[in-house]
Amino acid sequence: MTRLRDWLERHQISIYLLATFLAALTAYLTPATTSLDAAINPALALMLFVTFLRAPKAELGRAFTRVRFLELCSGRISWLEKLVTEPPNPFGRPAISKR
Repeated sequence: MTRLRDWLERHQISIYLLATFLAALTAYLTPATTSLDAAINPALALMLFVTFLRAPKAELGRAFTRVRFLELCSGRISWLEKLVTEPPNPFGRPAISKR
């Protein structure tokens, strides 16, 4: 498993580029088809698994105890909102107040 993990980590960008190219080629060759819809979720799950394979399990457990992380995962905090309110203010208070 360690050899496979190391190999996947070394070739991660190449694998993603190849997967993107193959997906674009498949979409071009089979336009307006829904036969491959079932393959999307497993493919995304595999890519996420490879990406986060080296994530420390102890930190992952602690992340689920933090309310802010859970709000972000649940979609209650949008990425656009974080982009607009967080970076402009280094002091931790939102630059735009919510009412």
